[in-house]
Formats: sequence, C-alpha cells, structure tokens
Amino acid sequence: MINMNLPAIVLAAMAGDYLARFLSLYLLSKIVMKLKMPRRGAVASLGKKVDKFNREIEEVQDFIKTIESCRKITDKHKHWCYQQGIIRIYRAFEVLILNCLVALLNKDASHLKEAAGIKLSKNFYLSQDTSRFVVTGGEYFNFRNYDGLIKECRRFLPDDHQLICALRGHKKTIEKMTALRNFSAHDSHKAKTQMKKVLRMDRPGEPGKWLRGGKNKPGEPIQDLIKEFEKLAGAISSIAK
Repeated sequence: MINMNLPAIVLAAMAGDYLARFLSLYLLSKIVMKLKMPRRGAVASLGKKVDKFNREIEEVQDFIKTIESCRKITDKHKHWCYQQGIIRIYRAFEVLILNCLVALLNKDASHLKEAAGIKLSKNFYLSQDTSRFVVTGGEYFNFRNYDGLIKECRRFLPDDHQLICALRGHKKTIEKMTALRNFSAHDSHKAKTQMKKVLRMDRPGEPGKWLRGGKNKPGEPIQDLIKEFEKLAGAISSIAK
C-alpha cells in the first residue's frame, strides 16, 4: 500500500484535481473504513428525500396561496414573493440532486474507477460522508443550468444512468426553473439574457411577474412548473425501488 499519512491525504483531496482527489479518497477509505459494509441503505432512503422535496414544494404552493389571498399586498410585492418561491424550489431541487449523487456513489462507485482509469478492488466502497466529499470537494454543491447539472452528474454516473435519463426527460422544465431562479437571485445581464432565451420572450419582465401570470389565473405558470417537478420527483423515487 502507498505510504501516505492522513493529513497529506486530506490536503491532496482538497487540492481540486479530480483524479488526485479520487485517489487520495481511496487511500483515506482504506485507512478509516471497512471495505465490506451494507450499501443499500442510502439508495433505499431516496424515497424519503423525494418526500421531503415534495413537502417543500407544497410549502411553496401554500406560500403562494397565502400571498394571493392578502389584498393589501401590492402586485409588485407579490412578484417578489413569486421570485422567492422559485428560489426555494431551486434550493430544494439542488439538495435532492446532491442526496441522489451521494446515495448512488455510496451504492456503487464503479464509474469513478472507470473515469480514473485504474483497477481497484471489487469491494471498493465509499461511505456516505466520503461520497458527499467527493461530490462537493468540501465546498457546496451547485450547478448553473441544465447543461451544468448533466455535466456534474456525468462526473459520477454513466451517461445512461436512470437519474441522468430522468433529468433529460425534463430538460425544458429544469432550464426554465434555473433561468428564472438565476435572474431572481443575481439580476445580471447574463442571467436576464438567458431567461429571455429560455422563455422565448423579448420582454418577459421580472421573473416574479412571469411566474405569477395573468390576474385571471394568478400563479398558473409557477404551478405548471411545480407539476413537472412532481413528475420528475416520481421518476427519481423509482431509483430506490
């Protein structure tokens, strides 16, 4: 076995290089973990993670209903509330995808071995905590848009994996959500340009105004997005079965 002390391994893991990070974490796992451990638990718990995501979506729906019932709130302030709603949906989805990647790596890290181009024991195993570190690099999990999300998932999963296929089936929904969230959060020219492109509108206005929609059916656009995310959540929960 390669002679490396624990601090050196941890420092190498935080260096940022993908292959170096993976190899150092492999050595770390050899030191601090047993290789033969049950691997089903994390994936089996994905159903609970999806349930939590759905509950957070329901909370956004309740929030929208509450602000629409308040006559004293101006349209402008209601638009701000809708922007907060899309930010919370994005945050909940971000956490769900991170939990998925951690659970799937915990179950099977074989794709990492193939990506690194090295031969490891068939019993090679990453704990959930180590899997989380591999995904985040000790920082926070983030993706800018649909393309960034797929790229991030392909770092840890094969291209034909069930999760990636589910995400591709909801490409337009994810693109719309990320574009609206990014402009709501950053208000930059680049984010505004991307939102206009995704919505196919020259003058979509503020994200909250678009999400609220017409006064005859307030909230219809954001509700349509929520329905699509509920379908995607259902597809993700099937991975645990």
